[in-house]
Amino acid sequence: MSYRPGGVIALAILFFIFGALGIIGGIAIELTVIAQSYTTLHNMILWDAILRRVDFFTLILAASQLSYISMSHFFVVCIVIFSGLYLLAGVGLFMMKNWGRMLALILGILNIVGGIFEMFSLVGIIPLVFGIIVLVYLMGDVKYDFE
Repeated sequence: MSYRPGGVIALAILFFIFGALGIIGGIAIELTVIAQSYTTLHNMILWDAILRRVDFFTLILAASQLSYISMSHFFVVCIVIFSGLYLLAGVGLFMMKNWGRMLALILGILNIVGGIFEMFSLVGIIPLVFGIIVLVYLMGDVKYDFE
C-alpha cells in the first residue's frame, strides 16, 4: 500500500525504538546485573569454604542469591519477548497490516495497565500516555486504511 498516514509512521518508529531499547536493556541486564550476582555468589561460597564455616546463614544467603538470579533471568526473557512484539508491531504498522494494528492495540492496552500500576513513579507516566495515544489514534478513522 502506498499511502501511509504520518501518525502511523510515527507510531511505527516509536514501536521500533521501544523494541530496540528493550532488547538492548535486556542484554545489558544479562551482562551486568546477573554476571555480578554470579560473582557475588561465587565469592560468598569461596570465602566460606576457605574459612571453613559453611553454616545455615550461608546456605540461606546462597539460596536467596540463586532465586534472585533465576528471577532476573525470567525478567530478561520477558523483556526480550515483549521487545520482539514491539518490533513486530512496528513492522506491521509500517506495512499497514491489520494484524500490526491489532498487536499495537494489545500492546497499548498492556502499556495502560502497566502505567497504572507504575503511576506512583515518574517513569510510569510514559507507558500510560503512550498506551492512550496508541489506542486513541489506532481506533480512530485511520483503522480503515489498514489491509
